[in-house]
Formats: sequence, C-alpha cells, structure tokens
Amino acid sequence: MGVGELLNPKEEAVLVATIAEWEAKTSGEIVIHIAKKLSSKDGMKDAYFWFEKLGITKTKNRNGVLLFIAARDHFVAILGDVGIHSKVEPDFWNQKIHLLIEAFKSNDKLIGLCRTVESIGAVLAQHFPLESNESNPNELDNALSKSHEGH
Repeated sequence: MGVGELLNPKEEAVLVATIAEWEAKTSGEIVIHIAKKLSSKDGMKDAYFWFEKLGITKTKNRNGVLLFIAARDHFVAILGDVGIHSKVEPDFWNQKIHLLIEAFKSNDKLIGLCRTVESIGAVLAQHFPLESNESNPNELDNALSKSHEGH
C-alpha cells in the first residue's frame, strides 16, 4: 500500500477538517504522518524521528501528538509530548492504537482515524482548554505529512 492509497483526496480533506475542528477547542496539536514503509525494523525509531522532525516537541505547552502510520508495514504508533503524556493514563496511547488498528482491520480507515483524532482532541481539550481571551495559533500544520519511507 502506497502513501496515496491509504486515503483518497476527499477522505484526506475530511480528516484534516477533523483535526482542525478539534484543535479549535484546545491549544494542543495533532499531526498525522503517513510513511509508505518503515526505514528500519524499528518502527518506534521511525516514529520518534518524525516526532522530532515535524517539530512536535516545539509547541508552547508541549502538548503535541503524532499519529505515525507506515502503510505497507502495517505499523502504527501514537506519541504524545511530555505536556499531554504526563496527564493521561499509562495505557491511553495503546488504547488509541488499538482503536485505530481495529478500524483498519475492518477497512474503516477514515472512520478509525477520525475517531482517534476526536478521542485525542477531547483529551487535549480537557487538559489544555482554550480560555475565552486566549488566541489559538496553529503551531503545527494540519495537512497530513507524508514520506516514502519511515525517514
């Protein structure tokens, strides 16, 4: 499965709109990176590479989240920066990965991705809500990040 085969352009637009909708409720940031395949046998190494490369550690409140998908290798990782990671239960990220994998197995990729974004967005909004007088700059691009390899 190639990078472009995971979602068609219409589905991608729905997913990007879902990210924007949830980011409007929080100072948190959600980024999705889709790689065609892993660059090594260690998928977490690839996920951490993109976590750093995409600037997720550079948000003001350290509350960025990465959904990393290596399409061909059927690998998924979700990484939260220290601000959000410290506020969720230890198994939170694994629960979200399980939700996403089950959706992929049922061939409901878009639904699974949107539900995962919604679930993460709700937790970000709970722990990092916007104050009524607070501006909400989009610190990280909502467009899907894509590569042909893990890095």
